Amino acid sequence: MQDHGRIIPLTPEPYEPERHMEVNAGFALEPDETLSAEVSQILAGIRRNSGGRFELRGRTKLLLDGVTAERVIVKYYETKTKKWEIEDLVEALQGGIEYTLYLKTPANSYEHDRAAFDSFVQSFKFSRK
Repeated sequence: MQDHGRIIPLTPEPYEPERHMEVNAGFALEPDETLSAEVSQILAGIRRNSGGRFELRGRTKLLLDGVTAERVIVKYYETKTKKWEIEDLVEALQGGIEYTLYLKTPANSYEHDRAAFDSFVQSFKFSRK
């Protein structure tokens, strides 16, 4: 996906780059691909980068501003930082556009940061023309 989005730091300056939320939108590379297939590709990438130290903590369907979406929570060992991380993401496809809402945080900060992410997901609105 060629994407455009924003990163929202979850810490004051100096920012901790491993603690942030993101929102991205871009054209889906495979327009006929299903939401489930997109999420499976994301999970495969995380699994590959974790050196096999990977735990799927949840995978559920939900509505994101009325559009079918899938939420995935993954705990994995980040080989670059040598820390356990959690990625909590919501993926939606609408009209050939792939939307991702994303939280990345150290495992020990997840419960705190999840509250901000849940609020972010619940308040998300697609732009209507």
